Amino acid sequence: MRCLDIDVGADRLADAILEAFHLGPVIVGLGPVYALAAPPTRIGAGRLDGVKQRGAGKTYSTGLARPEALRSLVPPNALAPALHAALPALSGVILRLPVGDAPDTAAVRGGAHQVLPLPSWLRDTFGRVEAQLPADPALFGDRPYRAALMTSCNWSGHPAGSITDFERAAAFGRARGVPLIVRAPASTESGSFAVVALSGDAWRLCREGPGLPEFLSHLPVGIRQES
Repeated sequence: MRCLDIDVGADRLADAILEAFHLGPVIVGLGPVYALAAPPTRIGAGRLDGVKQRGAGKTYSTGLARPEALRSLVPPNALAPALHAALPALSGVILRLPVGDAPDTAAVRGGAHQVLPLPSWLRDTFGRVEAQLPADPALFGDRPYRAALMTSCNWSGHPAGSITDFERAAAFGRARGVPLIVRAPASTESGSFAVVALSGDAWRLCREGPGLPEFLSHLPVGIRQES
């Protein structure tokens, strides 16, 4: 398994990720947690299932480098105008977003898709990756959207939960035949990101975790919290 640090440069890192995607998912350090990433295709989802030892039919999030793409993913009538306009500014958490009347796929469940707007230090790299990823709009309810599938780096259902440190992530990658791991900078937080669902003029906390203060700092005035 190859290991690269984020400071090798966006071009070199993007080339390495795209090359590794031909072999299987890659491990990416996101700061508080390590994730598995794969192309947004049914083959990519199947490879994530294999590495995590999951049953088929699971649903995956994406890690997005171009937050402006969220306006195309989410139908304008699904959110209040101020909240829809603010989508590109929302970050720090995994967003559970309405994508319209879409069938369940490897990326959509119950008409919603989960997106992690990537940390700023990964956006140049994954912006280059996204530009060369295969497009499979059917995964996203035929919405014009393209971003790498992402999920927690661990065995499915493992009692220890998500992997938050490099040593454990590297051991997992070696055990599962992952071709590449991208080491994250040191983080003051640890754990899976908070998950926040958006609908209409409201947001709802679905899972506690790092990133919530950053999300709240960019929320438009007048958007209410649902219990």
